[in-house]
Amino acid sequence: METKTKKCSHCKKEIDAMATRCPHCQGKMYVWTKEKKIVAVILAVIVFMIFSSGLFSSDKTTTTTTQPPAKTISPEELAKWKITPAGKLCEKHPTWKKEDCDRLVDERIWIGMTYEMLIYLNGKPDSANPSNYGNGIKYQYCWHDNTPSCYYDTNNDGIIDSYN
Repeated sequence: METKTKKCSHCKKEIDAMATRCPHCQGKMYVWTKEKKIVAVILAVIVFMIFSSGLFSSDKTTTTTTQPPAKTISPEELAKWKITPAGKLCEKHPTWKKEDCDRLVDERIWIGMTYEMLIYLNGKPDSANPSNYGNGIKYQYCWHDNTPSCYYDTNNDGIIDSYN
């Protein structure tokens, strides 16, 4: 009966096919078992899926969601709304939206409101502090007796970006 042989990958001498170490150089023989092949295939599939999903792609695309069309207001409803405090406020400030005026009348605060809206709610701030740490002027507006007490405009566009 003839024994199967293979070459040692280290010393290139003929050794028994079932040997896990070379008897000449004591080098370890790497054997691809069925389990190792399955694990390697699974890992290759996972890596392929990650890269094909675009997780590491540099060309990020942004998707914009379309808002449902705004509810149309009948002329009668609009006339009724114009005599409310919110309607009167929007009449004084034509650049403000109806929703903004409704929020302001309810004394609500939100990210994205303008500095003028803050003045409407709270009056002039007790302190307005500009700061420049090398990346442009940022403003902090504070009212000492209010909660939240300070509002921040981080990009000097007149829109409140955060508050505390």
